[in-house]
Amino acid sequence: MATAVLVITLLTLAASLASWLFSQWLARKARVSPAALAVGGGGAVLLIASVAFVMVAASTGWRQLIPVEDFSATLEPKAARSTDAWPAKQQPVVAESPSQQEDPAVAAERLRMSARKEERLASAASHLERSEYRQAIEIAREYLAVQPRDDDMLSILARSLFAAQHPGPASIMPAAIVAEWQATDCVTSTRTADSARWMLDNGCGRVVAVLFASCSSREASCSTNALLSEGWSYQPMGILMTAANDKPVPLRLGDGGPLVAPIFTIRDAGKEPRRIRYLACDVTAPGVLQVLREPSGESSQERLAAELRADACYAQVLAWSSSGQRRGASPQALLRDGID
Repeated sequence: MATAVLVITLLTLAASLASWLFSQWLARKARVSPAALAVGGGGAVLLIASVAFVMVAASTGWRQLIPVEDFSATLEPKAARSTDAWPAKQQPVVAESPSQQEDPAVAAERLRMSARKEERLASAASHLERSEYRQAIEIAREYLAVQPRDDDMLSILARSLFAAQHPGPASIMPAAIVAEWQATDCVTSTRTADSARWMLDNGCGRVVAVLFASCSSREASCSTNALLSEGWSYQPMGILMTAANDKPVPLRLGDGGPLVAPIFTIRDAGKEPRRIRYLACDVTAPGVLQVLREPSGESSQERLAAELRADACYAQVLAWSSSGQRRGASPQALLRDGID
């Protein structure tokens, strides 16, 4: 408050002195001497400088001019302790009721399984090395039913399931699929029980060639294991699948081969459900892609057969189909052992 009164007083004096000097300068008859004007002007400048100094000094300590009240005394001690004891994002601790406590029998089984972990892990790994996938999977699932978050047993289960679907060294299969059959993952298969048929759908968004094999014999001859596999038959010309949004073309692979289309279907043979396996790769030959975009006719059928000979993916499909048909082996066995 005192600072404000001082500022106003100094401003008033400076304004009064400046007004008197200006009036004397304008007056013609009562003009004062130059010395008096110089003294008055200097006084006005000093007053204005003093005002500026006071205002700057007051602005640096403006926070001290604001009244501050301490409201901590009005808070209840219980509320204050509650705030300090409950940090942000902390979850409340709920006491476990007797009904939520673990069953003694389950707890005992958990302890028993934990004590036998190394033994069970070694047994599952041994079955996996001997290609006894079913036994390895059963051991892993039995242990995980009691200890569902055990990383070691989860790893064994994942490796066993993969090996059961793709027999052979796990280090070879993914690399072979990615390098040579990179379109396999985007070709999907579904089976409808009412119509007893399989359906392949090209979800790749591009033209792909598919190595397709099926087996309708007994379980042993339909095994993907090379030693047992002998009942697999192949589409001799393979399958050529266009993208779903491409214009339909009435072309066929060879005289008795499948139509070129984004969807391929095959029915079960008799009463035996058909098992299928397939691998897919991208067709990149410019001539093939051009034929599929042009209006179709008899000449287009012949041109397609000629242009397909220059495509590396389709040539691979023909070679693997021929080798697999001679051996009766599954595509997985061909991946592992190669073709001849």
